[in-house]
Amino acid sequence: MNCKAARNLFSAYLDNSIDSSRKVDLEKHLADCEQCDRAYSRFRYAISMLERLPDVNPPAGFRASVMARVEVERRKVPARVRWWSIDWQKVFTIRVPARALAVGLAVLIAFVISLQVLPPLRTGIAGLFLAQKPSEAPISTLDQESARAPMPWTPENRNGQGLILTLDVVQSGVYCLKLHTKSLKPVAFDIDISGTKYSGFVVADKPSAIKVPAPRSGSVRVVHVAWSIGEWGRYQTVFLPSKLRSRAVVKTFSIEKATVADVLRRICREYGVAIIAWGNLGKPVAYAQVYQATPDDALYECLNRVGFKAYGVAASIYAVEPVR
Repeated sequence: MNCKAARNLFSAYLDNSIDSSRKVDLEKHLADCEQCDRAYSRFRYAISMLERLPDVNPPAGFRASVMARVEVERRKVPARVRWWSIDWQKVFTIRVPARALAVGLAVLIAFVISLQVLPPLRTGIAGLFLAQKPSEAPISTLDQESARAPMPWTPENRNGQGLILTLDVVQSGVYCLKLHTKSLKPVAFDIDISGTKYSGFVVADKPSAIKVPAPRSGSVRVVHVAWSIGEWGRYQTVFLPSKLRSRAVVKTFSIEKATVADVLRRICREYGVAIIAWGNLGKPVAYAQVYQATPDDALYECLNRVGFKAYGVAASIYAVEPVR
């Protein structure tokens, strides 16, 4: 399967309306093609944002008001009308509200599509349409002992190192997600924490930090992070347990008919570990069994067959990424 054919199947794959043979071919292509895998992640993110947009309705009585004014003007015009005799000012005065509404809807749709095609526009303009909170004041220093995610990859590192995530526990029940970069270029970020959104920029000398409340006992909080630098970007997902366990435990369980995201959520909850992941987390996992396994073994058993690898970046914190 080539890239063009794969991208034409994104919509059917997301809706789960694709036939089984083409689904297998597409998943194999996404596992092998970095660019298509990244394009599918952006497509899925844009669709999720479209689904969250509120419906736009015209004001009450808008249609009746417009039609009444049209009828009044129609009666003023003789039966035979020549274009040079029409009072164009009155005609456009009547039709401007309807045109303005249509143009506004078209601009809104174009803006949402631009979130997929032009990631840098997302953080700069999205605040005009979505209720967002500003990121907290940048922190001046970073704890060198804190857990670090691996530095995201960019082609030939031409655009710097991208966004680096650092996770700390600042107090009981509160995580601190720190964002910094080695790039001299600004790195735009957009973070969604259970519907609360943060947008901003970080550069090499100005990192930032955002507090994330831990979920209730026995559940998992999922944090979505999107960043862009120049024309490159990435979507990462952070899975946070209610409490990080200080020592490793062994577990036995099985998973079937799930996705990579479902597997990571389960392991996060079962073992009390945090996971920072990127790639096609919607890739299906048909079946995986974990028997008396540590978190390292569980991640390997569940993800190895679907083209993902995992490794520890600090105590109780793991990074997950596609095998390249």
